[in-house]
Amino acid sequence: MNFELRTYHQELEQAFEELSDYSKYDDGFEVFDIAELVEDLNRKAARFGAPIEPEAAILTPREGLIRVGRLLNWCHEQVDAESKKLDLLLEKISRLESQSTRKEWYTIKEAAEKTGLAEYTLRQGCNKGRFEEAWVQKKRDGKWRMSHVAIETIRNQGLPACC
Repeated sequence: MNFELRTYHQELEQAFEELSDYSKYDDGFEVFDIAELVEDLNRKAARFGAPIEPEAAILTPREGLIRVGRLLNWCHEQVDAESKKLDLLLEKISRLESQSTRKEWYTIKEAAEKTGLAEYTLRQGCNKGRFEEAWVQKKRDGKWRMSHVAIETIRNQGLPACC
């Protein structure tokens, strides 16, 4: 996530908390210059492309809270969008890593783990000839192996209708 956006988000949250406290005493008593604070936050938001409200010479704590709340909502949306982009990138990286470490043939136990099916189900399918020949092979030790293609097909489409 963009470090500057994250820092700005934290600054908005802090300002929102302060203004929440001050808005309880919205009787015209100004503890600090709220309009200046909101204008400073608006200038920073403009760097990130946020919609900016017109300047105001004087703002009550409640008005400042509303404006900062709008900026905070916008910033939350940006942070969520950045997080989704990051999640997609991590997912792509994970897929690329799994593709680079894939084997051509897997034991029945490995195939069961990858497909979520029981070892028994896969072994019976092999024993009864229910899978395509290109999908399975029996080793000299009498144990079945399943191809990567078979596992991906089962993952994406389920077991063949004959099983």
